[in-house]
Amino acid sequence: MKAKNSKDPSSSEESKMTSVDFYHLALTFLVSFLAWPLTYFLNNGFSFIDETVRPFWMSATGFLLLVFIIYVTKILSSVKDWVYFGVTLFAFTCMIDLIISLEFNGVISNFMSEYLKFGEPYLHCPWGNAIALFDGTGFYIMYLLLAFLIANGKSWRSLAIYWSAAIINSMVVLLFGIAAGRHSPTFCTFLNAPYVIFPILVFIRAFNRESQGEWSKTIKTGSTTKVLDILIALGFVTSIWLCIAKGLGAVGTNTGVVLELLKHEAILFFDDPAPFPAIQVLIYLFYLVPVQAISLFYTFKKVKPRFLWEITLIYSGIMMQSQFSYISTALDPQTPAPFRSHWDDITFWIVNGIVLVVPHLFLYRLSLHRQAPKVHKVR
Repeated sequence: MKAKNSKDPSSSEESKMTSVDFYHLALTFLVSFLAWPLTYFLNNGFSFIDETVRPFWMSATGFLLLVFIIYVTKILSSVKDWVYFGVTLFAFTCMIDLIISLEFNGVISNFMSEYLKFGEPYLHCPWGNAIALFDGTGFYIMYLLLAFLIANGKSWRSLAIYWSAAIINSMVVLLFGIAAGRHSPTFCTFLNAPYVIFPILVFIRAFNRESQGEWSKTIKTGSTTKVLDILIALGFVTSIWLCIAKGLGAVGTNTGVVLELLKHEAILFFDDPAPFPAIQVLIYLFYLVPVQAISLFYTFKKVKPRFLWEITLIYSGIMMQSQFSYISTALDPQTPAPFRSHWDDITFWIVNGIVLVVPHLFLYRLSLHRQAPKVHKVR
């Protein structure tokens, strides 16, 4: 009887290994939606505070909210990894950014109006709307994926590198834009500090501690792969030229071929309330063109070192966030007509499509050299 009632330890262990944790994904999702009632309540409460001290109280309340969200997450979560707490917190702020975007576009009202007026007024513009919209959609999906991967002990290294590069780029452009724009920093500007510190810490953690998986320096290539390599190489050559042209356009070149391109890129000269597009393309010129040159060099080489995967993740993440912001700002109905691009401008779409797609094609090509990392669970 004893033998019949006893459970097989191996089957129990196998059940634990195969079970999927959806609880922490749901927790991250539900905590993020606390942003809706909290922003509405606080927005209406701030209207009763004197305007001269309103930014200070907004900033103080913002930091208290960050502590509150982390505290709630820690109580309800059995995951002990600090990255999970940060991911859930950032999912909460993603929802706030989505609210900012919806309010900017007139879909909702009285949720973040006081904050946009007194807290971070430089966000109340097409570029601010674009970065807020990407945060509330693209980054939000990444946070949910990271929460799921962390809770289930799966490798999140590549996604973390991709995300951290994208969000750090977003913050660099925003902060330099604030410094060069017509709006002075406020107390609420300091609320951007976690957006700089946390991604850097995650980036370091992903490089130093997370499983990297196997990497094959050489693989067998067929005719399809060779055709793909040719397309990628042509794409890199074109993208390098386009990034250089955009960068030169931002600094005021008189070169004829660049001026011809700029007829479709008038958004480069839009500087109200800050020259965000120009700052972004200067990052392309000085930082991403060298990365593209390195990638082009290795495109036809049989041996592809592991570091190529990391720098392509960084490059691709930056391009995803930056091109979304750039294209969205150029097409935004609230962008003044002289700087706005038309939806049916084929040249505009081809130029910006190449810059966006090429690094992701190369990322796919490099993924053929990778093998999935082993599962490891942190509790």
